[in-house]
Amino acid sequence: MRTLIALVVLALALPVAAQETDRAWQVAERGALDATTVVLDVPPSSDGAPTRVRLYGTLDSTIDGAELDAASLRHAGVADLAIGAPLVLSPGAEIVEADASGHRYVIEAPPGTPIHATLAISRLAASHLVTARELRDSLQGSIAVEVLRRTPAPPLATAVLAETSDGGGALALGSLLAVIAAAFFVRREPEEARLVRRAQRAASAIAARARTLGPASLGLIAPGERLLAAVRRARAHLATLDAAIAATRDLTSEAARTHKQGLVDRRAAVRADLERMTGELEAALVRLASLETERHAETQSELVASRMRAEVEIAEDVERELADL
Repeated sequence: MRTLIALVVLALALPVAAQETDRAWQVAERGALDATTVVLDVPPSSDGAPTRVRLYGTLDSTIDGAELDAASLRHAGVADLAIGAPLVLSPGAEIVEADASGHRYVIEAPPGTPIHATLAISRLAASHLVTARELRDSLQGSIAVEVLRRTPAPPLATAVLAETSDGGGALALGSLLAVIAAAFFVRREPEEARLVRRAQRAASAIAARARTLGPASLGLIAPGERLLAAVRRARAHLATLDAAIAATRDLTSEAARTHKQGLVDRRAAVRADLERMTGELEAALVRLASLETERHAETQSELVASRMRAEVEIAEDVERELADL
């Protein structure tokens, strides 16, 4: 009987475990971005995991002493937000971990999507009124590149059979059913729910960073909370639209099809709004992380806050437009 239970559980658990087991990341390849190697190309993995790369270190320009890392350019320790990020990322790639003080960042793209990144040599050269060649010749140092891949999944089958054969079958079954339930939940969790979690993490980190920087940055907390509230409203609106779309699934009249298409279009608009607002919260966190002292925050915090307030206003305009439909 225990063997039969083990086989049934294995049949259910193995496909899920192979896809959903939270495995550690390991360095698969190393390289560098420098004055001669300004382009980064990372192909997607073949195991269905996201494409990931870790970047750390800085480049220094002898033209004006500017310091560049993967996300920011600084003059005498003060971030220059007008020029933009020195590294231009391909669509879908985004910074998911940032340690600005350590010049350390992790960039991720969805499964099956490559990461292509280029140092913005032409843009940086234009800002200094020099040629691209002169700008490249001025760069010293390098940004280290580590391509990250998932480690292989653990041998679950061996553990299950061993545990069910030594008298611990009931315990093993209970534990595995809990694992299976959690794995199915992760696999079936909508992408929109993950966007909300990302927004929550970014808003919490913004508040914590603002308090660390001091009074000059405390004004960032409220815009971050308002933007997070707009993200949550968008998620709730998506749930309502999903229910409405499901209710019209079996209707075939022309009027019903027209109404359903209107619901689908509205959902696409809200979904895009949700993703954009989450991205703005994360971008605000990266900008804020580059501010090292309260003195720096005095000149830059209002710019970060104004961008978040603008996103809230856009979201509220969209909500009013959708409510009028």
